[in-house]
Amino acid sequence: MTSRETTDTWIDKAFRSADRATLTSTYDTWAASYDADMLLTGYLHYAVLTGLVCRHLVRKDAAILDAGV
Repeated sequence: MTSRETTDTWIDKAFRSADRATLTSTYDTWAASYDADMLLTGYLHYAVLTGLVCRHLVRKDAAILDAGV
């Protein structure tokens, strides 16, 4: 079960990652609960964007790269 404190800890670890390897490791470990954790914080951008993108895809099996910001 996820909690706001756990989510805040993951977000803090991600923002404080000193290098790409640490950041990658953090997200790899966080991946199992990332969606639920982000919903807990009220972050809905990825869900809204997914709906908008999928509405306009010709190929529904197309791979999409989420490159981040």
